[in-house]
Amino acid sequence: MAEMELEFRGLDELARDFQKVVDKYPDETATALMKVGRSFIKDTCASMPGYYSSGKRPLNNPSQWDRKREKGSDGSTVAVSVSCRAPHWHLVENGHRKFVNGKDTGGFVAGKHYVEKQSKVYERTLPTVMRGYVDKMLKEENL
Repeated sequence: MAEMELEFRGLDELARDFQKVVDKYPDETATALMKVGRSFIKDTCASMPGYYSSGKRPLNNPSQWDRKREKGSDGSTVAVSVSCRAPHWHLVENGHRKFVNGKDTGGFVAGKHYVEKQSKVYERTLPTVMRGYVDKMLKEENL
């Protein structure tokens, strides 16, 4: 049987480059997720009415929204939660019983589901967006 010998050059440099990416990944991911959260808020607010004809406060102001990092067991950011601070937000999103002058009319106002609709859009586009961030990070390390 013939004996064959292979020699690989540059693997040590490649391993160091990969280690740089692995070390940098948690911070870059956290930054990317926070940007996606900000863009989610902006897109959700854009889909809401900016004013009402009477008595209601509009919810389309991004300053009424919060983004919060959710950390994993190792301390890295694994998700970003988005919430609205407006006290009547859940009523607009999910619907509520109808009251007129403090009396229950027995009717129901259907929820608008702004966040639910925007979430479905982001479910389709998020993988592409995050892939773009990873590609950018790899390109910065010439990988």
